[in-house]
Amino acid sequence: MSTNTIRIAVRKFGPFESALQKMWDSFCAATGCNLKAEMVPMDLDDLHLAILKQGGLKNGDWDIAHLVTDWLYEAWSSGALEDLQPYITQKPPEDFPLGWSNSLLDMQKFGTSIAGLPFHDGPECLIYRKDLFADVSEIRNFHEQFGKPLAVPQTWDDFKTVARFFHRPEQNLYGSVFAGFPDGHNTVFDFCLQLWTRGGNLTDANSRVNIDTLAATDGLTFYRDILRDQTAVHPNAMQYESVQTGMAFARGEAAMMVNWFGFASMCEVIEESKVKGLVDIAPVPFNSGNESASLNVYWLYTIGSGSRHKQAAYDFIRFATTVANDKLLTLEGGIGCRISTWTDGGVNAIIPYYHKLETLHRSARSLPQKDNWTLIAKIIDEVVLQAIHSDIPVKRLLKEGQHQINLIDKRTPQTMQIPYKPILPQTPVPIVIVGAGGIVGDAHLPAYKKAGFNVIGITNRTRTKAENLAIQFDIPNVYNTIAEAVANSPANTVYDVTIMPDQFVETLEQLPDGAGVLIQKPMGDYFWQSKEILEVCRRKKLAAAINCQLRFAPFVSAARYMVEQGLIGELYDMEVRVTLETPWHLFPHVMVHPRLEIQYHSIHYIDLMRSFLGDPQSVMAKTLKHPAKKLSSSRSTILFDYGDTMHAVINTNHDHSFGPHNQESFIKWEGTKGAIKARMGLLMDYPHGVPDKFEYCIVEEGKAPEWKEIELEGSWFPDAFIGTMSSLMRYKLGETDVLPTSVEDVIKTMAVVESAYISSDNGGVVVAERFV
Repeated sequence: MSTNTIRIAVRKFGPFESALQKMWDSFCAATGCNLKAEMVPMDLDDLHLAILKQGGLKNGDWDIAHLVTDWLYEAWSSGALEDLQPYITQKPPEDFPLGWSNSLLDMQKFGTSIAGLPFHDGPECLIYRKDLFADVSEIRNFHEQFGKPLAVPQTWDDFKTVARFFHRPEQNLYGSVFAGFPDGHNTVFDFCLQLWTRGGNLTDANSRVNIDTLAATDGLTFYRDILRDQTAVHPNAMQYESVQTGMAFARGEAAMMVNWFGFASMCEVIEESKVKGLVDIAPVPFNSGNESASLNVYWLYTIGSGSRHKQAAYDFIRFATTVANDKLLTLEGGIGCRISTWTDGGVNAIIPYYHKLETLHRSARSLPQKDNWTLIAKIIDEVVLQAIHSDIPVKRLLKEGQHQINLIDKRTPQTMQIPYKPILPQTPVPIVIVGAGGIVGDAHLPAYKKAGFNVIGITNRTRTKAENLAIQFDIPNVYNTIAEAVANSPANTVYDVTIMPDQFVETLEQLPDGAGVLIQKPMGDYFWQSKEILEVCRRKKLAAAINCQLRFAPFVSAARYMVEQGLIGELYDMEVRVTLETPWHLFPHVMVHPRLEIQYHSIHYIDLMRSFLGDPQSVMAKTLKHPAKKLSSSRSTILFDYGDTMHAVINTNHDHSFGPHNQESFIKWEGTKGAIKARMGLLMDYPHGVPDKFEYCIVEEGKAPEWKEIELEGSWFPDAFIGTMSSLMRYKLGETDVLPTSVEDVIKTMAVVESAYISSDNGGVVVAERFV
């Protein structure tokens, strides 16, 4: 490499290249610099590879580089960039720092260090053909078709409508054009805009990237649909990156695009433009009920830490950022970063909307500053591309993408907020309780009081029990019969049925058709009863759920989130173990049941297993009596068949009457990268219980396994009961289309329960005599 050559890595774009050459020539003429400049234009991926992945800025291959703020943290944290602060202190750029907006100076600051000087700016905006929107015939035709005035779209729905209106392939005019080329940038930027304009955020409260959200699902669904819409989008959109998209617009091939401001101003100054004087800009559209957002990504002049010509490099970028040269860049087709350029009368005479840059910056947001952002962006890019090119559900793609992000973003339970509390309905509906057994006072009513739900009435065959609970929990109405309760309750009332299973059918028959109802588990004592209950619910169109509340216990919800986020890798083992003494006498109606343990206790765990692992291929079980007790069963072992890698087992022993020392009550999940263990404190010393305990271990390469504990608020009783009722209310109100413990789902739990009893009755394989 020649010692008299200064090497500059340039973002490939004609206006950048021409402006930079003119600046260098002027710089040499003004300063007498005798260095030769070797300027190498590169596309994004090649530029990132040359200056960062291959260490070009650090090892001296490049003296100066155009560097986008996406890569800034990565470049700085890897030691690739020279700190410009000492140079600025000695010889500051013209009007530094007052000559620039703060929004173009903050991202390159690292403590007291400065990593670069602003080169090229231009937030994202809606760029449109103002001549088309002002055309009288277009205005008339649009109104005739849609019954409303033709206007620059403010919402994404309006954007789609207007794009379809202007889509005229026969005229080589398309409604819109996007930059869909997979370079790890444009689709990511579009994804962020779709997310932000729907009220979403790219990072959580702990600054961790999170794409598995409702806003992301809605935004990516819209983006997939619009890019696939052949009646609204340029046919080459998936082959264009942002520059090619801008050039297509400049050739007059699109009515609108969401792109960088610079591609609007370019239309006014480059020779190839066919739309000079016909362009204007507006804020990025948004989803109804939200606000517009823009993206503040800008380019910097940076100096490599390994440069052999650091002083000369600084002198040049100082020269390149003068008032005159910032304006020169703009008139060549780039976007100057100085306030003086934004307000320059000559610039605004050529580009009439240039002064709007300041307004765009007010709604501009930035991408996360992370050293692994390039890797994360590649994952988001791949998720977006899969959404466009496949029919895989968007929610699934985002979940899988989030799993990949977690693996590289060092995401642990200690660095994120685990959403383990149930989502409450926006407008809770009234509740009437049918039944007044012990579980109602121990769990149902405390849960509803804690959640702020309105219990308006209660009915029970033994009225005094209902009256006692009404006094204790301030329930205004005690009804003699279900019919009386229904007659005096609003139409949107949800009924909480807490009686024994043999009374379910006759009770459900008395409820209004279409009502919401939460039914105590189990869903029948025998499978034939389960089918009867399902038939009634279907016939009466009830929004019916079974109170399988363990699914919503805080420790279960926390574990589910961690498993779904991929924090413990691929799940291969799930175990429930209960070894303690259960006071069955507290449940007099239950303890005499001929199907005690599985039907009334292990059913919780069977349902839980299904909610994590799906429906098993088969089940093997044995439920057992105690030789000195009159109970029908008090111990069970249930083994689920999920293939040759998943071990799923339930072991319960309610006869451990040897003190608390060796009692156990836990659920354990094991995966390829970690494990979770949750102590179910409620069952130990029931009904008083002991505290729950939630622990996890995530394996880190080169480190010994370490178990850590997270404190969670609440417990199985009463908090899990908030979850089942909330999910039913939200489903009934239309706030969600998922009812997790619906009768349609829990009938499958009952099928597993029935299969377990059949297995227990039939026994295992007889050991043949020839084997012994």
